[in-house]
Formats: sequence, structure tokens, C-alpha cells
Amino acid sequence: MTEAVALVGGVSLMSIVFVDLVWTALGVSHGSGPMTASVLRLGWRASSPLRRRRSHGLLTGVGLLTVLSAMALWVILLWAAWSLIFLVPSAGVVDRAGRAAGTWDRVYFAGYSLFTLGNGDFQPEGAIWQIATVAAALSGLTVVSFAIAYLVLVTSAAADRQALAVRISLLGESPSAVVKGWWVASERAASEALLTATAAPIVELTQRHLAYPALHFFHSAGARSSPPVAIAVLDDALTILMFGVAQEVRPSGPAIEGLRRAIDDYLGMVGHHYGDHTAKPPPLLLDDVGAAGVPLVGSDEFDHALRDLLPRRRALHGLVAAEGFTRPG
Repeated sequence: MTEAVALVGGVSLMSIVFVDLVWTALGVSHGSGPMTASVLRLGWRASSPLRRRRSHGLLTGVGLLTVLSAMALWVILLWAAWSLIFLVPSAGVVDRAGRAAGTWDRVYFAGYSLFTLGNGDFQPEGAIWQIATVAAALSGLTVVSFAIAYLVLVTSAAADRQALAVRISLLGESPSAVVKGWWVASERAASEALLTATAAPIVELTQRHLAYPALHFFHSAGARSSPPVAIAVLDDALTILMFGVAQEVRPSGPAIEGLRRAIDDYLGMVGHHYGDHTAKPPPLLLDDVGAAGVPLVGSDEFDHALRDLLPRRRALHGLVAAEGFTRPG
């Protein structure tokens, strides 16, 4: 390997690692870097059979493994980059006796320089290679620190993501249950406020998915803690409230519409990338709601609204199906 090829290859590979690292860890409005995004896409495709079989326990482990694999790739490629640099024929790496290090010795030296600042078996010779060794140690510290910080942020967001799903599920386990809970509330305005209060955490969840696409790989072990399931139930409940409940008793428009727009943003961010576009939404019926005494519009009027909302409901149910769950009716 010529000196120019080794240097150019090593520096280029290191540049790729740091661009992807900074893009992924700090690019809060740009999502993952190209290399990390490719690893995540491969992991998503590889886990598709598990989602079809609804192997939620395995999906939880595979999702975490996919995220960790993306971070491990930074470390491996950084090691490869410094190995190329220290394989330069003129690189001054010698053992304790002053003999020039061999090929695998230089790879070994690059690795432990990245993470431990060396153990004395080999050492750099000459000012340039001494500085290069310090730079290697600094780059290794930087990558590992960024990777740990990124993992902490993503796992924290994943915990909040599941907490949001549980919070929404407390409103009702099905669309009809949410609507009936609103109808029988002694103070309906307070019930509506509770509904619309979920808009802010949904907006926050959407922004976290934008900043950390790896967040979607933290699979929920149960439907109750799955945001796609909870948001699909909530959105179908809003559909009933906005188009199925009689005009004179419908909840106030602006607040409910704000929650609807928050779900729109969530769908635009998550549904396009991770939804199962072949999924069909389940029927949305008013029988259970009507039996609870809620005044309703005519069935023809509601069916017409559902036809207009079919793409939206298909996108929502596609997210549920992609997670390997069945949305409650």
C-alpha cells in the first residue's frame, strides 16, 4: 500500500465517520446521517418477518441491537481509518526494542491508541506520529462520548414515547370508549381539555422522531405502550367526535382541530418511512357510541366522511400493522 493511498483512505474514512456522527447526534432537524440511516433501514427490513409474526419480545431486542450496530459502526470505521494512517510505510511505530512494528501490530496500536492511550507494547517515533497518536486518542474519546450521549438521549425519548402511549390509552382502549368517556363526563369541558392536552406531547414526539429516527426502533412489548396504536385509537375517536356526533353537541372546533393537526404532523414524519402501506383500516362503527345515548349524524353522512378520510386512516393503521399490532375497534 502506497503512502498516499493509505493517508487519503484513512483521512477520507475518518471524515465520513465524523460527518455521520455529527449529523446523527447533533442534527436535530436533519435526522440520522447517511451511513446511520442505511444501517437503520437494513435493520428495519431484516426485522419485517418478526413484525409479521408479532414476535414482540424479539423485536424489542432486535430494535436495540440495530441502534447499537449503527453506533458500533462509527467505532469500527474509525479504527479502520487510523489503522490505514498508521500503515503508512513511513509511520514511526516501534516496539520496546526499537524494531518497526508489523502490519497487525500497527492495527493493534491504532486500536488501543483510540481507547486507552496505549499500554507500552508499541510507541510512536517522531513528533508527527506522536501528535497523530494523541489525535487518535482524542478522536476515539470523542466518538465514544458522542455515542453514549446519543444513546442516553434516544433511550430517554423512548421511555417518554411509551409513557405517552399509556397516557393516551387512559382516555379509552378503543375509539368508542374514548367518545363514551367524553359523553358521560360530568364536566364535558374538562374532558375536552384532557383530550386536547395530548396535542403538546404528540408534537414533542414528532420532533423527537425527526431528531432521532432511531427512536422508532425501540419497539413496544405491548399494544398499550405502543404510540401508533394509541394515536390511531385517539384519531378515530376524533373522527367520531368531528363527523359522527350530532352538530349541536360536538366539542369545540379549534381545540380538537389542533390535536388533529398534531397527529397530521406525526403521520407525515413517521408514517411515510415506517408504515405498512398495504394495510387496510378496520371499520369504524357508531353502534356502540349510539347505544350509550350519544346523539349522532345519519349513517350516510358519516360514511361519506369516512370515505374522504380513508387515506388518513390507512396511514394510521399502516403504522399499527408495521408494529405488529392490531388496533382495537
